[in-house]
Amino acid sequence: MIESSRLARARRQLVTVVLVGAQAGVALTTTTPAQAQAASPDKEAKRKAGARFKEGEALFQKHAYDEAARAFEEAQAIAPHPSVLLNAINAHMLAGHQARAASS
Repeated sequence: MIESSRLARARRQLVTVVLVGAQAGVALTTTTPAQAQAASPDKEAKRKAGARFKEGEALFQKHAYDEAARAFEEAQAIAPHPSVLLNAINAHMLAGHQARAASS
């Protein structure tokens, strides 16, 4: 009985990961001309975003997924980048926040 519940939970998580990945792929490949022409972040913004991203990586490696997701989201808000968004999604997934990951 325990094995079947573990299998069912693993199956649900896999389906969620696949759906989130598909959604992220669509979001990353569909940009409007206005988004494509938007001014890129300045040097200081990129530096701040990079610092928050590195903090997120360190937290992720310590398995502090909630805090890592927050750091990645802050970096994404400062200077958007697809890899930062994917890291935030992964951290939310590992923290058990599938709905939050899907909405990122």
